[in-house]
Amino acid sequence: GSIDFCLWRMENGLDLIGKTTIGCGPVCDYTCNFFEQEKREGREVTTEVLPVDDINKYRDRIADKVRSKVELEYPEDVQLIYQLPQKGTSVAIQLSMGANEYEFDLLKLKWENSKFRVSEYYEMPKELK
Repeated sequence: GSIDFCLWRMENGLDLIGKTTIGCGPVCDYTCNFFEQEKREGREVTTEVLPVDDINKYRDRIADKVRSKVELEYPEDVQLIYQLPQKGTSVAIQLSMGANEYEFDLLKLKWENSKFRVSEYYEMPKELK
């Protein structure tokens, strides 16, 4: 597994820290949380800075399309993998389905100095269409 961190400067003068955790054993698990940091104190702001409804609606729509095209061993296994940037400020999100049978780019989030917005929606890979 792994843990990644990324820091963004917010327009209110505070720091936003993104943290992703990947664990693979006995099953893969992906989490992403964001924290607003002031000095040594921080509070979780994940649902305040992410367009959660947009992300989840698009995830569900694409997951349903994948299920209609291929038979998955674990069709209920639908997870988001957040890729924090090493350069720049945008966050890429991948969709992982069926115990990692299919993983592909889902969307990209653009940083707007206080929160993220969806800047790109990606379609399913050609082999799934």
